Amino acid sequence: MGNVLDLVEIAHYRSTSAERWSPSLGTEYKDNAHNTDRLVLKKRPECKRRYLVESFCGHGNSFWWAKNCDSWRCSECTAWRIETEIRPEIRRAILLARRRGETLKFITPTWRSSDLGAQPTPEGKKRRKLDRQHLVQALRRDRGLFFEYARVPEQHKSGKFHEHWLAITDYLNEDGLQDQWLKHTRGSSFNVKVQAVALRCPKCWPGRNADSARKEKSRIIPPPGGGKCRNCGFEPDWLTPSWWEELADQAAAELSKYLVKTAQSGITGKLLSRSKGWRENCQKIDSEEIEEPTSDEPVVCKGCGTVHSWRFIGPLVKLAGSIVEHALTARLVMEAGRVYRYGPTGPCGCWTPPDEDQEENNLQTNFPDGFETDWEDMTQSNFLNLFAQYH
Repeated sequence: MGNVLDLVEIAHYRSTSAERWSPSLGTEYKDNAHNTDRLVLKKRPECKRRYLVESFCGHGNSFWWAKNCDSWRCSECTAWRIETEIRPEIRRAILLARRRGETLKFITPTWRSSDLGAQPTPEGKKRRKLDRQHLVQALRRDRGLFFEYARVPEQHKSGKFHEHWLAITDYLNEDGLQDQWLKHTRGSSFNVKVQAVALRCPKCWPGRNADSARKEKSRIIPPPGGGKCRNCGFEPDWLTPSWWEELADQAAAELSKYLVKTAQSGITGKLLSRSKGWRENCQKIDSEEIEEPTSDEPVVCKGCGTVHSWRFIGPLVKLAGSIVEHALTARLVMEAGRVYRYGPTGPCGCWTPPDEDQEENNLQTNFPDGFETDWEDMTQSNFLNLFAQYH
């Protein structure tokens, strides 16, 4: 059936404008932490590992589209996710910390190599989770501190684990935090590094290869910190939003470095985890139009009254370069973005808004008699040439 479906696909693809039917190539997001009304549209780099996916609705319609891999091992998807997810999220975190009169903080809890929490095993992962929960509970419940965070695991070359947290919290004394961590890690792990998220001084930053002491002097901790470089005295104008944006961009680059490193080490699953308060205050959720669904509830489409379904077909680029079933579909998706197949009821509003100029824009293709019965004899190579004769 692959070729007969291709007939319908091409007919619809040729009859609709690229602007109306191609998928969104950009994402709107808050580009300025101090100007939340201004939205910037940026084009997404083309993922080289896209998959061909077919989605179905209750009207009997379906469409093929390209799903990006969204992996931190993909340079194109990594660049896009940093730009549209990580940076805006950290900007919101910085704003929340500022409203609380605090700085955003990097926290790095570690385990001794001999401790169960450092081991690359399911038991080690469970131990890390328990140790983390005990520390957070102690800070919130026993000390009464506000503490919300995002975290990324990192694996050493030896295979042992530690973690990196980005936290919105009240002032933390590093010695006191290390004592608390020692208590919750069975007396074997004590090293917890705490640093305010700071700006690298544009005047005297010594470079990434400099020793930590030199770099520390050239870190500018924003208000309510000192606000200026301890090495050269340079002080940014913190009333200018661009300095806060640069601060967020540098923090996003630091966090993303660990995400990419962890992904490239072969670790799968969810790499960036967030506390509930962090998600609610800092993470932009894409399901704003859905009326309070739970994670276990399927979303019923208001247009067709059913739950949309979908299936993976295969790697898009590989399919497009082959002669197997769906090869032509893959090529059309690469060219047009989306390829639709309509059932007996015709176009619906499940995926696309109603077309006010539908009669003008939806030009119908009239095939000659006998054309539809000849599809079994067609090949992928001659089909486009045959179709072109009727346009």
